[in-house]
Amino acid sequence: MRLQKIDECKGWKQSEHSEAIPSFRKIREAIIRAAIPPVEPASLEVLVTNTRGLCKADIIEACEKYVQQGLLPDLPKHPTNTCDPLTGSWTERILTYREYMNHYNKYGFALELRNRFYNEYQQNLKGWVFRRLNTLISPTRKTGNFFSPYIMLTGLPQQDTKFTKF
Repeated sequence: MRLQKIDECKGWKQSEHSEAIPSFRKIREAIIRAAIPPVEPASLEVLVTNTRGLCKADIIEACEKYVQQGLLPDLPKHPTNTCDPLTGSWTERILTYREYMNHYNKYGFALELRNRFYNEYQQNLKGWVFRRLNTLISPTRKTGNFFSPYIMLTGLPQQDTKFTKF
């Protein structure tokens, strides 16, 4: 949740390894201002807040509903969950593997979940600890999901049976 709050409210400063990334709130605000140029400040604030967790196309659709019907999107249920409005990429996983699988299956996709590894190539204590943790991360869900710093989800059309089993 800490990373979700940073992504949502603060964004990331430029470093030697990455570009600066504005907060997701600022990105959503820019999308809404472009979709509804003369938007009132109070409405803008509600739209920015209530579109948390939506990608750009869905934010624009919410803006159209607001303009045409006066309907505002519901406030997201989870207090911090957020995604990059431009890519739809989620900051943190808060769903179980089974919930992800059900969502993918609902729309005709098979889910492949892969545990990812820590960067162990540092020549210090941190690198040593990461190397030890990486030995605990396996392709199996039980230990891998517990120790993995992040996961990669891939959805493939259901007819591709190569990835229908975990």
